[in-house]
Amino acid sequence: MLANISHELKTPLNSIIGYNNLIKNNLIRFNSLNSSCQSGLTEWLEIVNQNGNYLLSLIDEILDIAKTNAQKTQLSPAVFHFSSKISLKQLL
Repeated sequence: MLANISHELKTPLNSIIGYNNLIKNNLIRFNSLNSSCQSGLTEWLEIVNQNGNYLLSLIDEILDIAKTNAQKTQLSPAVFHFSSKISLKQLL
């Protein structure tokens, strides 16, 4: 069931992100658009891309939690450098 949910959610999101990137990367070819319209469109496409990628990462995290709860995921120890992730200023 989890695999079906993953497929049903991730496939359309990957498609949206992929087509969004195609449009964004080929926007220069659309010479009929004036520069202000083109820059606004580029900004909107970037927002779509960021939010699509956020949703994909959220789905991945939900699936990881579900796998862990079902005890299908092997946890492996890893080196973690706490000091490189947070500064003293953030602690205060």
